[in-house]
Amino acid sequence: MSSGARNSYTAEFKLKAVDYAVENGTGQASLHFGSIAGDTKMAKDQEKLRKCDRYKRAFRGSPPKWPALEEELSGCIIEENEEEKLQP
Repeated sequence: MSSGARNSYTAEFKLKAVDYAVENGTGQASLHFGSIAGDTKMAKDQEKLRKCDRYKRAFRGSPPKWPALEEELSGCIIEENEEEKLQP
């Protein structure tokens, strides 16, 4: 396992690498952009990359399974915190 630092790339950079790979092939793209251009997962997420903020670096987490429950819970937590602040 490598002890070197990990790199983080913006969506804009990833799209440039994918577009270059489509035009010139993954081998040339890997030489031009580094090993990131040969990443097949990045090519699959191309639409996702185009829709997101161009400065976003990663897609972390998954959407909630029960968004209504999550909203209700967050509302309850906020109310409790406000009540605690009001008490002396």
